[in-house]
Amino acid sequence: MATKGAYHGPQHGSQYAPPAMAPSTAYNNGYQNVPMGQPQPQAHNNGYDGVPVSEYSDEQFDQLKKQDVKLKRQIRLLKFVSRFATMALSMAIMIILAITLHKFYSTQDVVRGGRNPWFKAGTKLWPTTMLLAVAAVGFFINLCMMLLYLKNVKWANYAATTSTVFSVSTFLAQIILWAVVAGLYRYGRDTNGISDDIWGWTCSSGAAKIQDQFNDVVHFNQLCGIQTSSWHLSVATAVVEVLAAVVWIFIIRRMMHKKKVQRETTAFPMK
Repeated sequence: MATKGAYHGPQHGSQYAPPAMAPSTAYNNGYQNVPMGQPQPQAHNNGYDGVPVSEYSDEQFDQLKKQDVKLKRQIRLLKFVSRFATMALSMAIMIILAITLHKFYSTQDVVRGGRNPWFKAGTKLWPTTMLLAVAAVGFFINLCMMLLYLKNVKWANYAATTSTVFSVSTFLAQIILWAVVAGLYRYGRDTNGISDDIWGWTCSSGAAKIQDQFNDVVHFNQLCGIQTSSWHLSVATAVVEVLAAVVWIFIIRRMMHKKKVQRETTAFPMK
């Protein structure tokens, strides 16, 4: 017979459970096996607990921001100078060739001694018109960019870098275009030993022989000289475009600096 008040274990079908035993020692639930009242281990931030660690001191970060601003100014200056130089060279080429073509069209119907002042079998115009067209396009593009710079630098930068791929492709295309055009313009002169283009004809001995006959109509030596200058200017424009590649070196450097600044600013807004 069971003694009253004694516990003899759970009975079959009973929902009664024995009371939980209290632990003899209290433990901190933040650190395992460390009794309360004893020194707790210190948590160290090693950069892997989800807490960012700055790579730079405040002084180094300020220096990084100053370098970013300096690179930004250098890029703006180089862009402005390169575009101004290309625009000026293109304008000079355009003016020279426009004068040349105007002189040709205005005198081709002048006949003396059974001939006009130009090559008898027909003067070849494509080298001159090709270089003139490229110079005109280059001039107006750079003029628009210069006006945007004067109005708003942000708009100019946006127009120049709307697409990085487009910007780089345009830059490379300009280098190749000016190099090819300068080469073709030179190739078009005296092709196969025949001075049938405007530049070649004005510098030829055939033009010199009839100079006195058309002395009041056209001055071949002057046209020869300015067209030679236009070729030199086209080569100079190609060289300027190549030298403008320096701008991209600064752009890449600034992109790297800007990423560092943005990363630090995002991780540490108080900097």
